[in-house]
Amino acid sequence: MQIKHKWTDATIERGIRDAQRILCIDRMPSNSELYQAYNNQQLSNAIAKSGGFRFWANKLGLAIKQTDTEHGYRQELKVIGIIRQRGYTAEDTPVKFPYDVLVNGMVKIDVKCARISKVREHDTYAFHISKDMPTCDLYFICCLDDADAIKMLYIIPAHKIRGQVQLVMSGSQVSKKYAKYLNRWDLLDKCISNFNELI
Repeated sequence: MQIKHKWTDATIERGIRDAQRILCIDRMPSNSELYQAYNNQQLSNAIAKSGGFRFWANKLGLAIKQTDTEHGYRQELKVIGIIRQRGYTAEDTPVKFPYDVLVNGMVKIDVKCARISKVREHDTYAFHISKDMPTCDLYFICCLDDADAIKMLYIIPAHKIRGQVQLVMSGSQVSKKYAKYLNRWDLLDKCISNFNELI
């Protein structure tokens, strides 16, 4: 039987520092590493309830293990920057939110990014949507170059790809099926306008 611990900022920090020593690492421990160190999820749960792993890494000045999740987060920050440059407000959401970005306090955005790969000799981008039922209003689909810069940005209404768990852009599909969504900032404007009419 596990003894429940009363977590404070001080005990969370001490738990993270102790885990670093146990694991012989100088960065923020991951969720799986904390389980490895303590054989339970108590500290991970306390971290999640008090700001999350990124919050604590920033608070303690620790680097985060580079994972697909962190790569995705960096891309989200790029998209947020682009949105703000165009004069909108954009809020990053916590990790477990069902969407990634909230624009102008009302439009929910999911950001999906992929690098190019070769499939049957065609240049292909494959985006993992992961949801049968969308929890956002718009998808921002980002095609990345080899340096992870956003080469093309498609703004697609979520209902247009409902039921898909993967979105693939390859060869003629790019020009025929999705070209009409390239840089469609007007769709974001329409969403904002429609929501404003409901207020």
